[in-house]
Amino acid sequence: MEQTTHIESPCISICEMDSSTDLCIGCYRTRNEIAFWGGSSNAEKLAVLDHIRARRVEAGGRERRQTRRRKS
Repeated sequence: MEQTTHIESPCISICEMDSSTDLCIGCYRTRNEIAFWGGSSNAEKLAVLDHIRARRVEAGGRERRQTRRRKS
């Protein structure tokens, strides 16, 4: 049975697709990962987060950029 823990989106409101990688420059997700995030199970979301970490390392280990979201 899946836990009811909420997994927050990795979106940091820097939404621009890199034409050479087809990844968002803010969160490193593909268009499909972005589109399906809301309907994904926690297991699927965790898998996407693992992919994001690997992509970030592959891109040279750049740190996660600061969010442009308003803090509540």
